Amino acid sequence: MRAVLPILVVLGCSSGAPTLFVDLRTDLVPVVELAEVTVSLEADGATRLETHTVLSSDGFIRGVRVARFDEAPVGDVVVSVQLLAANGERLGIRRTSVSIRGETVATIVFSRSCLDVVCPNGDAAATECLNGRCVEPDCAVDALENCGDVACTSDTDCPEPTVACGERNCTDGACFIRPVEGACGAGEACSPALGCVLVPDGADAGVLDGGVPDASMDDASTDASMGDASLPDAAEPECTMDVQCDDGVFCNGVEVCVEQTCVPGAPVVCDDAVACTDDTCNEDAGACAFAPNDGRCTATAGGRCDADSDCQYPTCTAVTCVAGPCETAMCSGDTCVRTGLCGGGEMCCGGSCAPAGCDDGNPCTDDSCGGGGCVNAPNTNACSDGNLCTIGDQCSLGECDPGMPRNCNDGNLCTDDTCAPATGCLHANNTAACDDDNACTPTDRCAAGACVGSGTMVCDDGNGCTTDSCVAPGGCVFAPVASGTMCAADVCGPWQPCRGSCATGGTQRRVCRPQECTDVGACEDGTSYMESQDCTLNPGDSCTMCGGVGCGGIGSRCVGTCDGSGCCNPDS
Repeated sequence: MRAVLPILVVLGCSSGAPTLFVDLRTDLVPVVELAEVTVSLEADGATRLETHTVLSSDGFIRGVRVARFDEAPVGDVVVSVQLLAANGERLGIRRTSVSIRGETVATIVFSRSCLDVVCPNGDAAATECLNGRCVEPDCAVDALENCGDVACTSDTDCPEPTVACGERNCTDGACFIRPVEGACGAGEACSPALGCVLVPDGADAGVLDGGVPDASMDDASTDASMGDASLPDAAEPECTMDVQCDDGVFCNGVEVCVEQTCVPGAPVVCDDAVACTDDTCNEDAGACAFAPNDGRCTATAGGRCDADSDCQYPTCTAVTCVAGPCETAMCSGDTCVRTGLCGGGEMCCGGSCAPAGCDDGNPCTDDSCGGGGCVNAPNTNACSDGNLCTIGDQCSLGECDPGMPRNCNDGNLCTDDTCAPATGCLHANNTAACDDDNACTPTDRCAAGACVGSGTMVCDDGNGCTTDSCVAPGGCVFAPVASGTMCAADVCGPWQPCRGSCATGGTQRRVCRPQECTDVGACEDGTSYMESQDCTLNPGDSCTMCGGVGCGGIGSRCVGTCDGSGCCNPDS
């Protein structure tokens, strides 16, 4: 529908109160990283919500309008902008104070340097993040003096990007990484962290998977951990702003977006409260047309239609000057002066003054003027029950019935997912046990919304022929040492009897086998060898040589045993 001229009475039209527009500037990559933006307006104890579904064409560096609040309250309000990934995970939130005076534009800045910053981190009043540091909510684009030292005043103040497709950019005192035009191919976007990456198929239709496929999501164990993942997701949003619902037809009223669903407008009512005019809606002109019709003035001859004062006659009498519904009439000379009884914002319906368009303020009724007065017929339009934890709310019997519960599961085991009616999904970090997919860290625990590995895996197979280590992510690895490496003490047999000279002593031998590692990490016997040592022949030992001076002569071969003096005792 095109703009309505001020003189028209339009069902459901604005009362002329201020309008708040909210723009977002960020260097998060549309649809690859950032999938949805929700904006809430908090004032006078009430909260209003708008949602913007991100498109790959959104130019967030220069700014994208993500919300419009008509009939905004005059004065100081709090605006919260929440940035969400496709899986519902909250990337960040930025709150700021806004002073509304007439038509107001609030620009919110969120740079990727704030992704891992938790505020406050010292100063309790500094609850918001800008350029990677915590600031107070009154820090705003139009009030940089409340932000302390800004990060930059020109592009050269910002650090050089680490990817070829990006260039440094200073916007509103914040450092961004801006994509270089033409640096990435068709169907690609520039990620300040990864360079040129593919934009997921169907991203603009709301079917993102978060950018990078996660094979672990196919695990049965993952399915079991998803909690309320079986709840139905919201249907693909039909709209995020009223302008997306405009069908271009003036006379059928103003279409609006209610909880991501387009709701038809009420037809334009063209009524100038002058009984003798033909009132029509002119689609080509985009305005109401009020044509005087003398044929409607039939009280006496000579009647003519005056567009300002209704039927006038040559002579004003009680017959020609008759009050119509919701008005008074009196003669002033030959002119009939008619005065309407309905005030501003009212219309005459069924002989009585009623709200313009018979509007009862209930979105779950279709309001119209019937012969007997206003008719407020229940409809089945989409509506909002004021609870952000339900989706698909629908009118029934004149009331807004809640839809299905909103699925707040962000797929992250390290957050406790809940829903608050006033703010929607909440994801609180927990300290639950988790698995970081690294077997070398056996005592993993959640911290700051992520699984953090801890502890050391002890790898020992008790085999001297392997080198034991832990290699991420698989775990223990037992690698064979070099073949021939000694793995244990040699294994030797018993010593043979001492053999040698009775006078000078002898030697004895035994067979030994070394213990060596094989090329497959086994400890086995090696090639045998003979080991010998000196020994002393004792009385009774077998001798090979005996005699000498002590035995009365030259030594001689003995077949017998040695005696205590080293002499031979021949066998008898």
